[in-house]
Amino acid sequence: MQTLELRSFDGTTLLGFLASVGAVRLLDLCGVADARLAFDSRTTHARLRGTAEDLPMTLVKGLLADSTVGPWTFRNSKGTVLTQPSDMAVEDVARERSERLSLRKHRRYAVDVLGALVAGEPTDDGTTESTELRAVGGGQLQFFKQIASLIDALDEEQIIRTLTEPWTHSDKAGGLRLTPEEDRSYALRAGDPSPEGASGERAANVLALLGHTVFPVLPQRGGATVGFDQKTNEVSWPLWSGFVGVATVQALIPRLASASRDELEAAGVFRLMRARRVTRGKYRNFTPAQPVW
Repeated sequence: MQTLELRSFDGTTLLGFLASVGAVRLLDLCGVADARLAFDSRTTHARLRGTAEDLPMTLVKGLLADSTVGPWTFRNSKGTVLTQPSDMAVEDVARERSERLSLRKHRRYAVDVLGALVAGEPTDDGTTESTELRAVGGGQLQFFKQIASLIDALDEEQIIRTLTEPWTHSDKAGGLRLTPEEDRSYALRAGDPSPEGASGERAANVLALLGHTVFPVLPQRGGATVGFDQKTNEVSWPLWSGFVGVATVQALIPRLASASRDELEAAGVFRLMRARRVTRGKYRNFTPAQPVW
């Protein structure tokens, strides 16, 4: 059993939390037995644990896996990669979900990620609702194009730097605007930054895509996202000190809206965080997270 201290993965930030959950989910995807995640109650950085010879290299190899068999490939019944809203017909999503038990493990992951980013219920124009955690793109098409370019540009050096060094949020077009640092780097650029998108910590953002799976989009009109309050535009997440698996995290997130502090602390939670999605002109971003308690 090996423990990996991810000291730059700060659970008190939305990006840090999503990337931490994405990391443990990726370990599980890569076949690491007993993959577990915890947060240091003093520093709030993420801690991974699992039965593997080299946890960091397992993450590197997992993120650089062939895209044709990795967790990022979504195809409809015609074999078309699902990167545009028009491709994401509800029957395709339903078919993917109904077949998940017969698919290989990495393929089921693809279905889970797709389910976290879009809902299965189409709108009047035939597209699907996307996650309330989306802060980039002028629409679904731009959103998925940015995700695709984010993944395509990922390399080993970026991943190792993210795992071992302080985050600089300096990778060109490497952010999904999940943190105020990406908002500032975007807004302060000389000239019009919109063609390139926000700079950010690319590998952390790619891991965060997997982390979205604990905040799935509900298959209903309006695209409600688990853990996101549509009235206040706020998202909440817990930090816990004991090592737990992804299934435990998935069960915990929906409880945040109704469980008392005593109940959450009894479940091992030592802090509850919250951030608000804000819109400035045509751009979205998330505010610095604040502790609820």
